[in-house]
Order: sequence, then structure tokens, then C-alpha cells
Amino acid sequence: KINNFEKFCTPEHYFLAALSGCFSTTFSVIASNSNLDYNDLEIRTKCFIKDASTGKIIDKVKQIIKRTIPSSVSKEKALNVLKATAKVCPIANSIKTKVENKYSILNEE
Repeated sequence: KINNFEKFCTPEHYFLAALSGCFSTTFSVIASNSNLDYNDLEIRTKCFIKDASTGKIIDKVKQIIKRTIPSSVSKEKALNVLKATAKVCPIANSIKTKVENKYSILNEE
């Protein structure tokens, strides 16, 4: 059985989707420009809402970004591309909400 929360998207869902989508697209461009091969990019995004004097606000966003790379690719280079992506992501740079990224880089076997 699906409850109403799981059936419908809220504005907060769309906000997080825009943020994750922007990161993914920006990453794709930077990875291509850096000649960085990768096999998979997974982003899990979660927001934290708090009460403020003006009402409820999204106080913080946490993104867990997991990337799978070929074993021939340096994890350091992969991490540098992820960090560069975070610095130039237009949506993340346009909001006041703090965005925390946690990176996980796995080599494909």
C-alpha cells in the first residue's frame, strides 16, 4: 500500500531533484573536460527542515555522492572532479541553504 506521501511529490522533492540534477549535469561536463572515465554516479539527497521566524525553512541539505570508476582511474583525480563540481554547480551556488557533500569513490572490479 502506498500512502499519500509516497504517491505525490512536494515542492521540497522538486528542490532536491533540481539540486541533484544540477550536480549530475555539471559533473558530467567537468568529467568530460577532464577526460575522466566513470561507470556510475549515484546521488542521495536529504533535506533538513527547521522552524524559523518566517515559517519552516530548509536549513541544510546533505548529499551522499557515490561514484564507481574503472580500476585504471585514480581515486584522487575522481575526488578532485567531484570537488570541482561542487564549487561550480549553479543551483548550489544560488541558494542560501548549506549543502554538505559526502563522497564515496569505488573501483569497479
